[in-house]
Amino acid sequence: MADTVDGGYILIARQILNSGIYNKPPLYVKVWLYLLCRANHADYKGLRRGQLWTSIPEIQDACHYYIGYRRVTPTIKEVRSVFDFLRNPYEGEDEGHTKGAMIVTAKGTHGTLVTVCNYSIYQDFRAYEGQGDGRNEEFVKEIRREPEGPNINNALNTLQGKEIAPISPTGGCSEIISFLNTETGSSFRANTAATQRIINARLSDGFSVEDFKAVIDCKAGQWKSDPKMSQYLRPSTLFAASKFDGYLQEARKSAGTASAQKRAVPVSLADLIEDPPGSGNWRPKEVSA
Repeated sequence: MADTVDGGYILIARQILNSGIYNKPPLYVKVWLYLLCRANHADYKGLRRGQLWTSIPEIQDACHYYIGYRRVTPTIKEVRSVFDFLRNPYEGEDEGHTKGAMIVTAKGTHGTLVTVCNYSIYQDFRAYEGQGDGRNEEFVKEIRREPEGPNINNALNTLQGKEIAPISPTGGCSEIISFLNTETGSSFRANTAATQRIINARLSDGFSVEDFKAVIDCKAGQWKSDPKMSQYLRPSTLFAASKFDGYLQEARKSAGTASAQKRAVPVSLADLIEDPPGSGNWRPKEVSA
């Protein structure tokens, strides 16, 4: 009997050599392979085929490497950048493109639920040319007609009862974009695919609606009156993966400074006493912060 390989297998299409991810830094392909290897190959324990639970710390640990004896671990920012790309590989090309995501994610009590899009197509040899019984195109069309995991809200509702809070396609987006338009005098729409993708990506990273508002409030205060910078008061800049966390830290520091200045009530010596010294009635005056 021939030797077998433990652990199963995944299929990798040769067209990956011509895909966008192949031109990204090595970490992108490494994370993608890790997700493919970890994803369920069949429905099991509440997860559908092509789904897995993971987290950023898990990805960091799984995708470390060594330079000599020194262990190098990807940063949180680097892993988030990979996830942003996988959720929207064609961001920035144009807002009207119809190409799909590689993964869909949602936060849950067990970490992040990842659904690999089109898993049933790419992980079935019948979808590849030269395989099966010559009905490859018919097979792919049949699979595409089946309801599959990328409908993340439907998939999440079947998992762990009420432990999962699916990301609303428009709820958070509407509130955030409404606030942005009010603060900047703009008229962005919350229902465009590009806007929903970038906002839901940050929500999946664990940021809250209030974090979005803090960033908007901070940058609007800095840029609104600047002719050169006001053009960047837009979702694609404010909520970009490479910028959002830095903007949020800046907003928090700015809010902390303003709060400290508000608490520091300037007083004179005369304000600290109710009666002048020597009057017999002198005592410190209570000052409320």
